[in-house]
Amino acid sequence: MLVNHHKKGFTLIELIIGILLFGIALSIVITFVVNQTQQSISPVLQTRAAALAKSLSDEILGRAFDENSMLDGSLVRCGENGTTCTDAADLGPEESRENYDDVDDYNNLFANSGGNIESALGQSITAGSANLYQGFSVDVVVEYDNSLGSIAKRVTIFVTTPGNDVLDFTFFRMNY
Repeated sequence: MLVNHHKKGFTLIELIIGILLFGIALSIVITFVVNQTQQSISPVLQTRAAALAKSLSDEILGRAFDENSMLDGSLVRCGENGTTCTDAADLGPEESRENYDDVDDYNNLFANSGGNIESALGQSITAGSANLYQGFSVDVVVEYDNSLGSIAKRVTIFVTTPGNDVLDFTFFRMNY
């Protein structure tokens, strides 16, 4: 009488190889999912950065071209009829934020703020755990640019997202 000793099941080596292959496949799938998750956050942060830059650019464009421009509605601009424009080395604020009255006051606005972004009224918009701009930082650079054939100031707003993406927004303020 012959006895058939075939056992049904997996050996220990087959189980270890199976677990190893399953682990490799799972790590590949998780890598793709995590990568997609990070990429899906980026457009949200970019949209917030654009909104922040738009708000700040609206505030800046609402100011006079220069400290030496006539703000009384006359037709005299700085650089005309004996007036001078602010020297390029002196671009920056002459007064506190609440009293900014010309474009170059915003030069290096938040450069040394430690990430604290303030509204035009001096209130922090980055404080609080539920804030949309927590982790963002902003820097504003104002400089003369005569490439347009007239005296102009180029304003560049650099917004850094919490993901360390730096987006720059540039516009010109003409001398009129």
